[in-house]
Amino acid sequence: MRDNSAQSWDSYWNRSDSIGFFEAIYSKIASFYRRKLIGPRLSFVLSKNFSSGAVLLHAGCGAGEVDLFVPKHINVTALDVSKEAIQQYKILHESAKAIEADLLSMNTEGYKFDGVYNLGVMEHFSKTQVDSILQTFHSLLESRGRIVLFWPPVYGSSVIFLSIVHFLLKILKKRNFHPLHPDEPNKLTSRNKIRKQLKSNGFELISMRMSLRDLFTYSVVVAQKNN
Repeated sequence: MRDNSAQSWDSYWNRSDSIGFFEAIYSKIASFYRRKLIGPRLSFVLSKNFSSGAVLLHAGCGAGEVDLFVPKHINVTALDVSKEAIQQYKILHESAKAIEADLLSMNTEGYKFDGVYNLGVMEHFSKTQVDSILQTFHSLLESRGRIVLFWPPVYGSSVIFLSIVHFLLKILKKRNFHPLHPDEPNKLTSRNKIRKQLKSNGFELISMRMSLRDLFTYSVVVAQKNN
């Protein structure tokens, strides 16, 4: 099991020649998903929820492949705990604003955004940590600002697929087995639970939907800051 530290994420985003065969295949599949399925859905959701000129924070930006699909009328600041991810993001987005910071200990003073979004991030944190992150988002947002969270549910297609892959890898690699990504202790289980958690941290759930657009990989949670 991989931890959720900056070092672990640096290792995940380091695409060196030394990675194994299965890790290389996983990387290619993940990149395909981001560019062909997740990116287009992100574009659709952001266009629906934010007007022209909106300033958004991508909180957990990774290498930034999906941000190639952010609508041109939206301004994005990228944030990630991984130095490696930020470096790759800047290569892909040369003029981007990028911040290396930990959502669990970030100083929010001086920052204000119309919205915050991320994809495949929240499931890596415990419920208590998610509460802390939601409170950080709340302090970062302007009045009535929104959050858009691409959050895999326990029954999501990618969750099922990776569970099968990990099962097979455990058999093939035995003691040499390592998960293909950091641990995911907090996948979505129900609409009611996430509504309660959002409410307790100052947000109102607007929608929670899965879609064929990304082959039912994520539930997209949209919530608005209460004032």
